[in-house]
Amino acid sequence: MEPVAPGSGLVAFRLLYPITIRVFGWLVLPGRSQAPKDAEIMVLRQEVAVLRRQVTRPKPDWGDRAVLAGPADAVRGAVTDVPHILP
Repeated sequence: MEPVAPGSGLVAFRLLYPITIRVFGWLVLPGRSQAPKDAEIMVLRQEVAVLRRQVTRPKPDWGDRAVLAGPADAVRGAVTDVPHILP
């Protein structure tokens, strides 16, 4: 993939598009019967089992890093607020 310049509208689109697709997927779930849900769970469990057998670590792309940056900053801020106790 080509690098995307910060500040372009494409960055926001590439970040919001997967989130929007996921939300619409969740909205469809209550309307389905139990059989397709069970089949999807079985497929997802198989995918997880296959991924656990992989030897190499997954390489996060820029979208994964963007999603993880917010909680990481919140945790980092909470850790620095704790007073240090020396022995």
